[in-house]
Amino acid sequence: MPKPLFFVGNKRSGTSLLVKLLNLHPDIFITPESDIIWILYQAQQGWPKEFRTYPWDSPVGMWRTLETAASVFESARISGNSVSVREMFDLVQEHLRLAMDPDAHSKVPVWIGDKKPVQHCDPEIRPFIQQHFPDARYLHIIRNPNAVVASKQSSAKHFRSPPGYWQESPVAILKRWAIHEEWVLQARASQSIPLLSLKFEELCQQPAEQMRRVFDFLGLDMPGRIARKIAREVRRNPNKKYDSAVIPDIHLAREIIEFYRYAPKEA
Repeated sequence: MPKPLFFVGNKRSGTSLLVKLLNLHPDIFITPESDIIWILYQAQQGWPKEFRTYPWDSPVGMWRTLETAASVFESARISGNSVSVREMFDLVQEHLRLAMDPDAHSKVPVWIGDKKPVQHCDPEIRPFIQQHFPDARYLHIIRNPNAVVASKQSSAKHFRSPPGYWQESPVAILKRWAIHEEWVLQARASQSIPLLSLKFEELCQQPAEQMRRVFDFLGLDMPGRIARKIAREVRRNPNKKYDSAVIPDIHLAREIIEFYRYAPKEA
């Protein structure tokens, strides 16, 4: 049975790049926002008449998974309570893996997970994850909040269904960023989960070295061919286009910004 791997933190922080690099390894498969934990969290007391969108996220991933894996969900509902949360997670993720790549290697990955960093660190959902996935590990990637706020504002203009707060003021976006990072710090302080943090900027500047840290954390080797692939996938300074961005100075975010040793420009 694959081991579960989850992301915590904020979107627009480099999670897509990290997932791309992780999926270069044959022993890892991460779905790009399947929302499977949020789906199972809502279904733990029985299949709901209507699924709710996670309040700080887009509904796109959830509805795509419910459609793509409809046959898996339907089979489990017909069989009653014989399928556990963990088993359903594995069934859906494997179904999505093969749907994304019909020629996927037949070898079952060692690690399998999903990229939903806000959902996975939500204090309401985290106990559910720890109950059903006690062997899970967690990756946290943090990015300069200047770039995060600017990226969310930019993405809100062309994403099909962006989270609502991305269309609000820089103050509102930064407040949510701080709250989500505070959730990660709370999880880290509890010392109840194995969690590795890395900085997006360091990943871009030292991709092989940083990914070696990640693979070591997961108990995996990094063959030379994967290191070469990783180097080809990374742009060294993706924050450059946000160099002129400034963010408001709010107390809620200041301590977290200083904790991670960022010095963002302030309006």
